[in-house]
Amino acid sequence: MIPQGSRRSLMLRAAHLLSGGEITSIILVSELSAISETQQALEWPQVLEALAAQAHSALGAELCRGLPLEDTLELAQQRMQETTDMLELQHAAVPFPAVQFEDSSQALHKAEKGGILDLQTLRDVSVLIYVAGAVRRCLVANQQTAAALFAYYEALPDLSELREEIDTCVSAEGDILDHASPALYEALRLSQGLKHRIRQRMENMVASSRYRDLLQEPYYAQRENRYVLPIKAERQHDLHGIVHDISASGATVFMEPRELIDLNNQIKVAELQVAREITRILQELTSRVVQHLDDLRSLLQVLTTLDCIGAKARLSARMNGTPIRLNTDGHVRLWNARHPLLLLSKEHVVPNDVMFERDSAVLVISGPNTGGKTVLLKLLGLSSLMVRCGLHLPCRDGSEMAFFEETFADIGDAQDLTKDLSSFSAHIRKLIGLLRSIEHPTGGESPRTLVLLDEVISSTDPAEGAALAEALLRRFAELNLKVVVTTHYNALKTLALSTPGFLNASLEFDVNTLAPTYRFISGIPGGSSALDIAGRLGMDPSILDQALDLVHREDRQLDHVFTDLQRTHQELKEELDEARTQRETAGREAAEAQIIAERLRSIERDEIKKMKKKFREELATARAEVRRITESLQRQKTRAQVQEAHHGLQRVENSMNQHASPETVPVASLEEGDVVEIANLDTLGRLLEKPEGKKSVRVQVGSSELSVHVDRLVGVGKAANVPEVIPKEKSPTSRLTKPSLLSSGSAGSGSAASDFAGIDLRGQTAEEALEQLTAQLDQALLRNAKSVRIIHGHGTGKLKTAIREFLAQSAYVTAFRPGGQEEGGDGVTMAELT
Repeated sequence: MIPQGSRRSLMLRAAHLLSGGEITSIILVSELSAISETQQALEWPQVLEALAAQAHSALGAELCRGLPLEDTLELAQQRMQETTDMLELQHAAVPFPAVQFEDSSQALHKAEKGGILDLQTLRDVSVLIYVAGAVRRCLVANQQTAAALFAYYEALPDLSELREEIDTCVSAEGDILDHASPALYEALRLSQGLKHRIRQRMENMVASSRYRDLLQEPYYAQRENRYVLPIKAERQHDLHGIVHDISASGATVFMEPRELIDLNNQIKVAELQVAREITRILQELTSRVVQHLDDLRSLLQVLTTLDCIGAKARLSARMNGTPIRLNTDGHVRLWNARHPLLLLSKEHVVPNDVMFERDSAVLVISGPNTGGKTVLLKLLGLSSLMVRCGLHLPCRDGSEMAFFEETFADIGDAQDLTKDLSSFSAHIRKLIGLLRSIEHPTGGESPRTLVLLDEVISSTDPAEGAALAEALLRRFAELNLKVVVTTHYNALKTLALSTPGFLNASLEFDVNTLAPTYRFISGIPGGSSALDIAGRLGMDPSILDQALDLVHREDRQLDHVFTDLQRTHQELKEELDEARTQRETAGREAAEAQIIAERLRSIERDEIKKMKKKFREELATARAEVRRITESLQRQKTRAQVQEAHHGLQRVENSMNQHASPETVPVASLEEGDVVEIANLDTLGRLLEKPEGKKSVRVQVGSSELSVHVDRLVGVGKAANVPEVIPKEKSPTSRLTKPSLLSSGSAGSGSAASDFAGIDLRGQTAEEALEQLTAQLDQALLRNAKSVRIIHGHGTGKLKTAIREFLAQSAYVTAFRPGGQEEGGDGVTMAELT
């Protein structure tokens, strides 16, 4: 179902437009007049006209011009959410379509009374149904992201079958289609055949020598839907036939030759048959339309409403508008607010932060003439109206606006000579009417009302005017109204300084350039600066000097105080802006430095990768050479030379490790518990004592303890930053540890060992495992190991298979076998080395 608010406001207005009637109003004439005057003073009709320009349909534009203002906060929030959802749909994967359709309401009313719809109206109905279908598809596709608009879905009935019936008979251009019915097709075929025959006859007659002297021009024409020849007037009696027309000059007579009368008659009969069949088709289609009359009217109403909502979204996009948080406690905070009409007509509009706190009843705005006070007053008034109909405000995110049920504005000269009213009298009568409507409400409690008064109680004696204005503002405060006034009265400025609920504000005046900046300053009153502005505009200095002498001393002192306040505010603002700029610059430079540092680290990592790749390639070449030499020497049984080749390989590996280590910890800074790598062993261990001042230190490797010369240590990481790297039993998934290479019996002695500590390859890919196994076999040969124990586990068997296939091809291995029961079973492979 359509939301109640929609049915009561936008839909009601749309239905009113379609019916052509008048909406009954229960507002008193005097109140309606005041509302109208307020809207005119705020230039609200111009805002609505700008909104109407964004509509796609005439009905949508008309609805925009008479946009209703919601009476409750809830409905206003709903309208605003609809606008927000529509704005989102403009960029959705299934975007909201252009709601372009014709107003066929009068034609539908005619059909209801028994009239027949013409082809163009039927075409318009088809387009209406098509647009509704596109809207339905969009709403379904975006149901989750546009929930506020999906409420209109149920009021858009599916009339696709009716559209298909119309499209079968009516073309996109609004013409009848030949195949609309079999009878029409036959009638058209007969008519076209007869016309073809008569045109051939006419062409032959024009070309015949018999008619050459009779014809004014060698062509034929049609008059009254009958084919005729242009005969010279003086020769018309030489041709038997019927005269249908005479040229304007009278020199040509358009005659139907007697021999063509029968054929023309046949054509006429055929065309009548076509016309009758078309009429029958239109009657049938009209009957089908009438059957869906209520649904079609619903489509018109809903699409008109949605077009209006679309216009709101497009206007918001044009103004860079923002959905505003609403409240009912009179709290106003508009950040970077701009006047909508100025924004639409100018490239640059000075934004303002406008604040009117909830605990303040009266905001007194002062400042110079031409300083922007009236524009600010209208901005607040327009904002109060815009939020009531769901329009976004041209301000920054985080802004907040109070919801006012009524807005009263007295702006501009209200002089009316026809009613013998002076400006002062006209303003007073408006204020009296406002007080009466508030103090004697028609029913219920007093509405929340925003009152905007430009130059309150002016056009009279300044002393009396200021006194009356003060009394009036105090009464408004007692009535709990939110009031914004502009004034030049110093009495009102000082009132706001000393009275609770009253707040001063001003429009900034640059005391250096003597020009307004149009910036809103909360809490500080502003001087009128009339003499300064007059001087800037070219007033005689002697006149200004005399005027300055005539100004009352107290007023002059107050004006100086206000000027000093604004100067201080301006200086503080400049300092704050400078500090903010410096902070932003520092932040930007820090961010740039961080980016540069990260870029350098990235370059360093890339270079290290390249270096490692280079050394791996060299290492692979060296290993290949070692294998070649090993295979050669195996045949010669010279083990010492094999070991020498392995030592050469070790030197290449050491060189790679030395150059490819990206980050190390200086040995001098190492502490007990830090992780180190033992050079030439490719082994990680943990320090058992601090190396500072010592030649050798104790290092724990696995479950063993080694004594290692300090020169062979490479710092890998501090104890606090490196996790446990050498557990007693290595985890299959660990990537932080290196397998222990030496058994406790052979560690650190450098003597030959009968066997080699287990090489644990569990948890690695086949590629990773084979690369590590190759390096470990090199180490084992360097230590004169006779055999190695390779731990690969069971797993899926892929790692075990890859390792044993590698061993079968390795020049280092003479034989290998699965481990025995006490050695680890088939999860271990024992390899005998050359």
